[in-house]
Amino acid sequence: KFILPPDSQTGLANLIGNGTSMSTGKATYSNELYTTLSVQEIAARYYAQLEDAGWKMIEKNEDDLVYRSSWSTTDKFDGEWTGVLLIAAGPLEWSSRYVIFQIELK
Repeated sequence: KFILPPDSQTGLANLIGNGTSMSTGKATYSNELYTTLSVQEIAARYYAQLEDAGWKMIEKNEDDLVYRSSWSTTDKFDGEWTGVLLIAAGPLEWSSRYVIFQIELK
């Protein structure tokens, strides 16, 4: 489970639901944040959490409004997982940020 960056509040949609879905071989975490942090600052916080959990970054692309990175890890059963972390600034409110991390078993 991800820890929200400091000075961030979760969106109303995530107060109602947990923003996580799972099925066999797939999982998705999503959250809408309200923060003054940039997309890159948020990415750095999530990057550290993923790295601490054993994920390795494969590649990343970023600009002022969108950060996308791909990740991989191997579980204790030698299952290979891949993931994509997407962080985007909201189109209507400059303080909103959308975070999605989707993973799949290869």
